[in-house]
Amino acid sequence: MKNNNSIDVFQNMPVPKAVLKNIIPSIVSMIMVLVYNLADTFFIGQTKNAYMVAAVSIATPVFLLFMAIGMLFGIGGTSLISRMLGEGKNKYYLKLIVEDRPGVLGSISSTFGKYGIGIASMMQRPVPKKFSDGTVPLVFILHQAERNVLDAALEELYTHSYVSSLGSVIRVEE
Repeated sequence: MKNNNSIDVFQNMPVPKAVLKNIIPSIVSMIMVLVYNLADTFFIGQTKNAYMVAAVSIATPVFLLFMAIGMLFGIGGTSLISRMLGEGKNKYYLKLIVEDRPGVLGSISSTFGKYGIGIASMMQRPVPKKFSDGTVPLVFILHQAERNVLDAALEELYTHSYVSSLGSVIRVEE
């Protein structure tokens, strides 16, 4: 459920409110780190040991470098999320029931490729007894695609004689 709320921030909130909702936790955490480092330096300084103070002075910039790298990934991830939401593309889980014969997987892959849809992974489960008619279930996880493009590709796949039915199409939340 939390994932839906996170996406809702990007999709439905006004931009200023979404920016504030994302930057306030960052600001608070940075202030906490600053206070923590100041307290460390203060209490270590009370020992009057120059080596300890020097160690804290050297460790603080390294710590801040790690924090900057974390922020870099956080900002980059937010940018990626917003661009993906703007494109309207999603990953899909797809189950097809097809004839078990050579060339079927190649033809399906070719059809998806024609529409610019990449296959992230594919699995053919062992044939259950209920599929005694020579068909097998193929399970695909597709790379990001717009739903209307996926529907057009599926429509073309249904014109082929080797596709018996569509098991399911599920949008994958990340």
